[in-house]
Amino acid sequence: IAQKYNIAAFKDKSVEGIRAIIQAPPGSAALPPKERWDMWYKHMSQVRRAYVSPAAIGELIEGVLVEAAGNEVDIIELRVSLISTVCALLDNMGIPQTPQNFITHAPLVLEEILKAIERQKETISTDFVMSFTAQNKYVSYLQALSDITRAYRKHIIALDITNERDRSPLALAPVIDGLRQDVRFLTIHCMEIMGPERGR
Repeated sequence: IAQKYNIAAFKDKSVEGIRAIIQAPPGSAALPPKERWDMWYKHMSQVRRAYVSPAAIGELIEGVLVEAAGNEVDIIELRVSLISTVCALLDNMGIPQTPQNFITHAPLVLEEILKAIERQKETISTDFVMSFTAQNKYVSYLQALSDITRAYRKHIIALDITNERDRSPLALAPVIDGLRQDVRFLTIHCMEIMGPERGR
């Protein structure tokens, strides 16, 4: 993929070299929760450097599905943070991060992800979960994400609220409530960053 899409961050590196950039080192799971989160996010951010086109994102997703199927996984929950994914794409393409540019590019990304799921449907079942972030910097994107989620509702099994560092998940209640007739299930990762007190 790095060679095919001319991904500057990875194209001259070996598989081992790329793995060292995008995967947390052995033993990371034993770190304290905050350090473990920071380690995971650091490496996940490196992966986003490969989001150079909607097609590249689709192939990366397909690679995850193929690898999971190869490990004898029958069904996978694919939780997609569409806002951060598309914003990373915009950055890599040199396009300003704005809600309008998100509206333009998000369907292109979603279509490629859905194609990847379709191509691998005989080898692995995929539950598609749309993630809604509670971060303040993405508040202006939430209505657009809600509209896109509704448009693609037949492909989405659940909604997910994540990243509550800035605001309580309750702040997203109006958006989520507006989608409940279209998408039945809801998960809330309300202690993903903050401590157990946030889950009370």
